Amino acid sequence: MKKISNYFRVFAVLLMAGAAFSACSSDNDEIDKQIEEKAETGEWTMTVQVNKGEFEDTDNANKSNGGATGTRAIGFNGSETNLAAYWQQGEEVKVVQEKDDGTGFEVIGTLKSKEYSSTGATTLCGTLTKAPNNKGLIFYLHDAECDWTGQTGSLEDISLHSDFALAILGQGDYVIDDEAKTVTINQGIKFTRMNAIVRFDFKDVSGNEVKVKTLTIFDDGSTFNGEPALYKTDDVVSKGKTYGDLVINQQFASSRVFASIHTTGNMNLGLKVEADDGSTYVYVPSQPVNFVDGKYYRITVTLKKAIDLSKIKEEDTDPDGNYRIYRINDGDIVTGELARYHRLSVAGGAKITLCYATHNSFNGRSGLICDGDATITLEGKNTLIGCQGAGIYVKEGTTLTIKGTGTLIATGDDSDDMENGAGIGAYSTAHCGNIVIEGGTIIATGGSGCAGIGSGYSYSSSYDHYRSVCGDITISGGTVTATGKGTAAGIGCGPGGACGNITITSGAKKVTATAGSKGGEYVPPIGKSVDNGECISQCGDITIDGTTSWTAGTPTTNFNWTTSTVDNCRQWTLTNKKQ
Repeated sequence: MKKISNYFRVFAVLLMAGAAFSACSSDNDEIDKQIEEKAETGEWTMTVQVNKGEFEDTDNANKSNGGATGTRAIGFNGSETNLAAYWQQGEEVKVVQEKDDGTGFEVIGTLKSKEYSSTGATTLCGTLTKAPNNKGLIFYLHDAECDWTGQTGSLEDISLHSDFALAILGQGDYVIDDEAKTVTINQGIKFTRMNAIVRFDFKDVSGNEVKVKTLTIFDDGSTFNGEPALYKTDDVVSKGKTYGDLVINQQFASSRVFASIHTTGNMNLGLKVEADDGSTYVYVPSQPVNFVDGKYYRITVTLKKAIDLSKIKEEDTDPDGNYRIYRINDGDIVTGELARYHRLSVAGGAKITLCYATHNSFNGRSGLICDGDATITLEGKNTLIGCQGAGIYVKEGTTLTIKGTGTLIATGDDSDDMENGAGIGAYSTAHCGNIVIEGGTIIATGGSGCAGIGSGYSYSSSYDHYRSVCGDITISGGTVTATGKGTAAGIGCGPGGACGNITITSGAKKVTATAGSKGGEYVPPIGKSVDNGECISQCGDITIDGTTSWTAGTPTTNFNWTTSTVDNCRQWTLTNKKQ
């Protein structure tokens, strides 16, 4: 959750600049009586007139809604055009202030709406446990009760459960009467809604409506102002609790789904749809979506049908020793998580798409095996983990090409020194083919003694060198982070292993390579494995931006790159200045 202090600074400025409303009516006998009566010891009476902020349509929203307002409560009268703010009688608002010693925030009371109101304005009455200090007040409307995780896809449900608003009173906007034990507000306060409401309309690539049973909005781990994109409030004085993906289950399947999203900034909005006919669809935008709190969005989404790995059955797989293997074929889009007791491969020559796909292998296999030449396009965040194998193993004599705009987390097994694998490449007793990275965000981590991208661990006094061999490695696009373990390079060789030529071109955005920590200052981030000054691997030419045999000491004035090093050159970070 965004820190309370951030809310305080932003909204204090906005509200003090111009959000003033009329004071409580003097002819309200019940309120006057509350103010006049002296509260019990330790309680301070407080009343305040409040309003809910305007509900603003975006450019792609339905302009027939013009003038509609709304915050926590959206009046839903069977039509999208009736989005109006209202107050339920007895709605609770927590009053929060910064502690006197500045160490955090505290709840000092609860106010309640006096009556039902369809105009967006009402009066809150209640008591405080202590007199406010002079640091300002924050008012939270339905904070802890607001649950983004329990949405059902309707505006009516959002109005009751999935909205959140706050208001700020700055220093000097209230008067404290110590004798009467009352707090008087000099102005009305205005609540600002802290979420965006999105209307999704779904269709397939043929233009047919897709009836949605379940919509999953993925949290890619993106952050805005240092905080997760999707979250649920824990309580008003703590940071909150993240929960990751937002799942909306509709009571009745419909091609239209409403969602309440609390985020501000560019969001990588990945979607997965379970349709009423049992089909699975996915969607990833070509660029991030910028949602702004307090606005209404209307988006038509064209979905692509996908294979959900979590639905793979025995009859969908082929025998593979004592286990079963599922092969991804040319043109397939795959999503979901494959069961651990299955194995996963890409058919030779296939061009496939991974879209929020996950496989955590087991019992001596890589997370994904490329049977022949393969092209993988990345959409969304994907995770492949080997068990006594590589995250992705590329068979010898073939070429794997990775591209797209998504993320790949590829991790080699780390449980057994003798049977580990690279994040992408070979495992300890295997030779692998060529690896080409043209796009995406790649996070490759080797198992014990293995490179992040390249060869695995294969050195021992009782073994021949170069049992684990990787082909050429080319990085011509994307953002790559490769981390080796033990005495392995980040990109290149594990101890006793070998690799071909390593080439990084000017098309790459950023490449960070980190060698294992056991080799000390001798092990390079890119290239050979070195142990106590002894070279225990073999590597081809290293070419970065046209310069062969590139080292950390090479001048970069003629290149597109800026460089940084740490730990006696154990890590190199190359950032393309033209990207």
